[in-house]
Amino acid sequence: MQHDRQTGKHPGYNYKNAITGKQAPGMNNKFIIAILLAILSCPGYSQENQEVSPETPAPIDASSALASITSLGGRIGKLIQGHFLSIEALAADEALIKAIKDEDTAKLDELAVNFQGRLEHSLRVRLYIKGKEEVDNDTTPACGFACIEIVRAAYRGKPDAEALLFRSPDANITMVRGIKDQNGEAIGAIVAHYPFLRLKDEVEKLTTHGLFTELRQHVTGPAVVLFNHGDRTVKQGAAQKIIRIPHTRWAIAVWTPGGISVEEYEAPSLPWMSIIMAIVVLIGGIAFLVIYHIKHPVAAKPKKVRHTEAMSSEVISYDTEHDSKTLIMGGGAKEVDVSKYLKDDDITSVKIKVK
Repeated sequence: MQHDRQTGKHPGYNYKNAITGKQAPGMNNKFIIAILLAILSCPGYSQENQEVSPETPAPIDASSALASITSLGGRIGKLIQGHFLSIEALAADEALIKAIKDEDTAKLDELAVNFQGRLEHSLRVRLYIKGKEEVDNDTTPACGFACIEIVRAAYRGKPDAEALLFRSPDANITMVRGIKDQNGEAIGAIVAHYPFLRLKDEVEKLTTHGLFTELRQHVTGPAVVLFNHGDRTVKQGAAQKIIRIPHTRWAIAVWTPGGISVEEYEAPSLPWMSIIMAIVVLIGGIAFLVIYHIKHPVAAKPKKVRHTEAMSSEVISYDTEHDSKTLIMGGGAKEVDVSKYLKDDDITSVKIKVK
C-alpha cells in the first residue's frame, strides 16, 4: 500500500475509526436491527401486544390447574404420613403391648376407644392379636376380608393407606401398623379408619380449567377409579399424566383437552416465552460480536508525538524515495531541532523543509 507524500496517510484507510477503536457503523447497525426484528418476531411478543377480539375465548389456564393437582397430591401424601406417624406412636404404647401379650381383650377394647379419641379425625380404632384376626361387619365402618389382609400385611411391613368399601356407606380410608414386642417381633396390629368423603371433598375443590381428573387406586389387577372430577368429554385414550400420591395406593390421572401433551400445558406462558427468546437472541448477538472482533482485530491506535514548541504542521511522512523520515514545516516556520523528540533508531535522517 502506497503512502500519500503530503499527508503521510494510506489512501482509503479509516483513521478515525482506527484511533477511536470503533468499527465502521454499517455492520453494527445492521446487526442491531436484526436483533430487534428477531425479538419483535417472537410469538409471545407479537401475541402479547395484539388486541384480543371479543369473540376470542380466554386461554385455558391448564398450567395452573396442573400445578394445583400436583400440589394436592403432595398435601394428601403428607396428611397420610402424619396419620401413620401418630398410629406408630400408639403402637409402641407399653400398656398396649402388655395387653396383647396377656390377651386381655377387655383392656384392648378400652385402649381402642382411648386411641380413637387421640387420633384426630379417625372414625374407629381396632386392635388385633396376631393369629386371632376376625372379620367385623357388625360395627361401622366394617372390617371385611380386605381389611384383614391389610392387617396381616402389617406383620411383615408397612402397608400403604387404602380405600375400602368406597361404594358403600362404610367407605373409609384404612391405615394399619404392626405392634411389636421388645424383641421386634410382630405380636398384633392397630387399625385406624378415616373418612373417605374428606378425600373426595379435597379433590372436588380443584379448579380443573378444562382438564379431567380421576383418583385411582392400584391394588391388584387394573386400577379402580374411586371418583373423578372435571370435563368428562376431555377423557380420550390414555391419561396424559399420572401423579403418584406417597404413602398410599392412589394416583391422580390427568387428561388434557384434545390429548395435547402435558408438557405443552406446563410450558412457560407467552410473555415468559418472549423474554426467554429475546435473551437467547441477545446472547447469540453478543457471542457473534465477540467472535467477529477476535477474527477481525481493530488496528492499534498510532502513538502521538508530543511537542513542547509550537509548530505550524505536525505531519511526519515516510519518504520512500530516500528511505527517511521528513518533517514538513509550513507557514514560514523556523528551523526546529527535533532530535530530542525522536529516537535515533526511528529515522535515518531528518530533513527540514520550509515552504
